[in-house]
Formats: sequence, structure tokens, C-alpha cells
Amino acid sequence: MGTLAIAATGALCLAVTGCASSAPPVPKALAIYEATISARTARARVYLNVHAPRASMYILAEGEANLFSGAYSLGVQAAGVTTNELFTGNDLYFQVPEGARATNGGKPWAEVVFGSGPRSGPDAAAGSELTEVDPAPLVGVLAAQPESSIFVAKSVVGGKPAREYRLDFRTSALVAPLFGGGGEMKRGVISLIAGLPHPSEAILPVYVWLDRQGRAVQLATSATLETEPANPSSLQAALANQLPATVSVRVDLGNFGERVRLEPPPVGEVSRVPLSQLQAGVL
Repeated sequence: MGTLAIAATGALCLAVTGCASSAPPVPKALAIYEATISARTARARVYLNVHAPRASMYILAEGEANLFSGAYSLGVQAAGVTTNELFTGNDLYFQVPEGARATNGGKPWAEVVFGSGPRSGPDAAAGSELTEVDPAPLVGVLAAQPESSIFVAKSVVGGKPAREYRLDFRTSALVAPLFGGGGEMKRGVISLIAGLPHPSEAILPVYVWLDRQGRAVQLATSATLETEPANPSSLQAALANQLPATVSVRVDLGNFGERVRLEPPPVGEVSRVPLSQLQAGVL
């Protein structure tokens, strides 16, 4: 092939497809995780959706998070009601509505304590993993090793340029074993979603959008339960009469590095309640 023909072919390739060589390099998932938590703090917004044929559920959580320690302060909106939550150390605080404070000793906050061992990084926040909206385990999934990663497209998130990537994780790496009788799961809602599909899926795609500093400004994933398994998990059993059911989650991060206030309420405003009440759905 002559020089002119080669040049013409290359020009056509670039004009029509952009060619594989024009795609940006794909960063390692661990590098994304480290770049993101290096900012330590961020404003966070978590969207959790359950879509089923006859009924759907939508939860929105907004607030501040320390991505390094797993601490957060979020307003959680569900079924038209907003509950303020604060998680720090091993303590999860719920703000109790005025009309319900008589059952909480008249105190505006209820406290649930989760064990005594420190939790940080990708395995953070055993308590908030039960509430399913903690940003730390959602970001922590990036510390796992994906089977493959590809560049998807240039995008805009929060009015700023971003690059979208697809990371394919083995579900076996994300579905963590249960710890004790508390049902606390290692990677929060990501772990629940990874274990949801039936027939089971070997791979869970996680989409991540990066800013110019290589930090994750958005993550999203979803999974669908098509049929009920013989031995369902608690989530599968809850959705068994609403098939097919799809659970999706998205977390938005921004304002990296801003100072956040994640201090526990005054002791005199808190009533401690047993973990069993949270597990039973009383709180």
C-alpha cells in the first residue's frame, strides 16, 4: 500500500471511529480509589432504587462524608420522610421525630453501637451498611481488583468534564461473608446488589466517572432478580413477590477536601438503643 493510501486510511479511521489509539488509557481501580479517598472528605449524594412491576422504592441520601474513616452525616429521604443520620467510629445516631421522642426517653437522638473494633477504608462502617446509604463502602469497591476495565465515553458530571469507565468485577469478590449474627456485610449495598441476581451472574459491571484529578465523582451499578432461588438471601426473599425486580445505586461526590462536621450529638440528647431494634426495622 502506498504512502498516500496509508495516510488516507488513517484519516478515515480517525474521522469515522476515532480509532482505538485515540481512547485515553484506563487507570487502575485501586489508583482511582486512592485518588478519591486522598481528599478525605466530600459532599455525597446517594440514590438507591428498587424497581418492581407493582411497586417501587426510592431512597435519596445527601450530606457529608469522610471517605477515609467511613464517617458521614446524611439526611435520608424515603417514603416522604427525612431522617438525619450520623455515623462516626462505631456509633450510628438517628434523629428521632418530635412525635416519637416519648418512646426514646424524650431524647432527640437514638444511638446504636456496633462492636468495639475500629473500621476504616473499604471495609468501613458496619452500622451504616445496614442502612444501605453509606458512601464509604460504595467507593471502597474500587479497592477490589476488576476482571477488566474499559473507557466508555467523555461526559459531563456536575457541569464539569468527566470520563466514564466500566469496571467488571467478579461477584464472588464483592459478595462478602456475613459477620456474626448482625448480618453486617463487608461492602454495603454493593455486596447486596452483587448477590441479588438469579440466575446468578459471574460479573457485576460498575460504572465510574472521573474528574481531571482522577477522582471518582460518580459511581453506579445495578442488578436484577429474575426468579426466586431455592435458598434466597434476605433481599431476594423481600423481592420474591415482585419479579423481575431491579436494584440500582448511584453515588455522586463533590466538594472534595472541604471541612465537614461529623461530631456526635451532646450526651444529654442521646438515648442508646439495642442493635436488635435496628435489625428488626424498628428504627
